[in-house]
Formats: sequence, C-alpha cells, structure tokens
Amino acid sequence: MSLKRSFGALGTSFFLHMVLVVILALYILQQTISDQQNIIYSEILVAEPMKVKRVAPRKRRELQKRNISKVITNQPNLKILTSNAPPTDRGVVSASKPTEFSLDGPINLNADTEDLGTAISVPQKSASLGKMIGRTTGSNRKEREREKSRLVKFIESQPGAQQIFYSLDLSSSMRNLSPLKLRKIVTIIQDSLDFLESHDQFNIVTFSGEISFYQPESIAPTTGHIKRAKEYLNNIKPEKSSRASDHDMLSTLNSIKPKSPTIVVLFSDGILTSAGIPHPEEMQEYIPPTTKVFVIATGMSPDFPGAILLKMLSNQSSGEFWLVDN
Repeated sequence: MSLKRSFGALGTSFFLHMVLVVILALYILQQTISDQQNIIYSEILVAEPMKVKRVAPRKRRELQKRNISKVITNQPNLKILTSNAPPTDRGVVSASKPTEFSLDGPINLNADTEDLGTAISVPQKSASLGKMIGRTTGSNRKEREREKSRLVKFIESQPGAQQIFYSLDLSSSMRNLSPLKLRKIVTIIQDSLDFLESHDQFNIVTFSGEISFYQPESIAPTTGHIKRAKEYLNNIKPEKSSRASDHDMLSTLNSIKPKSPTIVVLFSDGILTSAGIPHPEEMQEYIPPTTKVFVIATGMSPDFPGAILLKMLSNQSSGEFWLVDN
C-alpha cells in the first residue's frame, strides 16, 4: 500500500516538474521574442566598385605599300618614238627620227616636223599625257561655248517656234541717251539673232514720228537675213521728229498686235505720249494673250516712272524686265 503511494507521489511530482519546465520554456521564449522586437539589426555593406570593361581600340589598318619598282637608267633624256606615217587630220605627227622628251615647257604641235625635237615636252602641272597628246589644232580645236545673254536665255526658255518682234524706241526723248549705251543695246539684240532657230521668225520695228517695220512680213533667221538685219541695226539712231508728239511703246504694241507675236523685245525709256499713265489692266489691251514682252532699258534708275511702267508692262504679259545698267 505504501509502495503504491510512493509511485503515485513520484508520478505526480514528475508531472508537476514537467509542467513547470514547459511553463518556464514558454516564458523564456516569450521574453526572447519581446527582446528581439525592440532590437534593430543593421549591417553596413560596402559596395564594390563597378568594374569597367576595358575595350581595346581597334587596330589601325596597315596601309599596304605599293610595290613600286624603280628603274635606274643612265640615259640623260627620254625619247618618244613617233610614227613615220604621213601626217593626217587625226593628230598623227610623223618624224624621221626619235624625238627628245623633256619635262619643261608646254606641248606645241604647231611646230614643223624638223623642230619637233624641241617642241614636244611635258608641262609640270599637266593633267595627263593622254589629254595633251589628244589636243588638236586649227579648226579641230574645240571653241569655248559662247556666253548667252539674259535675252537669249529668255527666248530659249519659250517652247516651240517663236514669232519675235524687236521693237526699238527712237523717239525724241531717246536723243539724250549715250551713244555707247545705245550701241550696247543694239549689240545685245544683234547677238540674240544668232541664237534663233530655223523654225523661228523675226522682224524689227522702230517707232518715233512714224512706226516703221523692217520687213512687211516676218522673215526666217537665215544667214543672209541675219547679216542684213545686223547692218540695218547698225544704222539706227534717235532722231528729232517733225510731229508734235512721237509714237510711244503702247501705240507701237497696238500696231504689232495684229501680227500675233509670241515675243516682243521692247527697248524704250517708258515715256508715254499718246495717253496718260494707264492702269495695269488697261495695258493688257495692247498685248495679245499669247505675247510675252521682254523689256530692255538703260540709262535710268529702277524708281524712274518710265522704268516702273516698263516693269509693269512685262509683268502683265508674264515677260521679263532687264535694266542693263544693273
């Protein structure tokens, strides 16, 4: 009976100790968790420097040296062997013996065959030997392109066949014009005749006391017609009229209008005698719809009243105004 009690007391004691141990463990665990909540853990980290990848520069391409073979010669002068064939119009020069080749002076193919030994040489600043040998002389040499005036460029810009009237003001107001300036204008007109095409036609009109046509009808720009027209232009000059008032550019345009011109080349000072200063719309009455007026003026400033009227006239006809002095 006593042994049974002893085992019962031992079991009770063991159970109570286990309960105390569990309670103590829970208490310690709770205190540990509470302490950790009030602690901030920090750690200083040192960042490693960024590694920069070193890129090796691309190697420069090595230039390949050209294999130049040097020919050493003891000859003081080089010689060019030319053909012994008779001379032709293709630039073949004949010689009875080899010709010396010098590096000084230009090529002269105009020299006689006997003098070619000293005439042919290579200039220091030459483009190529082929170009120098290819040059020809006399009529075979290509002439420089002839410079075109503003009038020529205007005529060439118009499509198709042209009916051109050259109208020149020779009225009393033009007598004060310098002969040199008149000669310059005449030269411009004469020069434009050389650029007319075979299907074009032209005529010359002068106005002063009377309106005069060079030919009753327009003529083709043949060599003979152009030659005689230039001679006619060489003899024109402003003269004093016996009339009280001369014809002006508007009355002349009105006389040309029935001829249906495509271009009227008008040289004038722009001074009107037959009417007052017209409005731009009124000027269209003197110009056919298919006519363009190319005005040439000289000896005046751009703000001169005559220059303003001339420019207005060219603008109304989709033409062009050329003050030669500028």
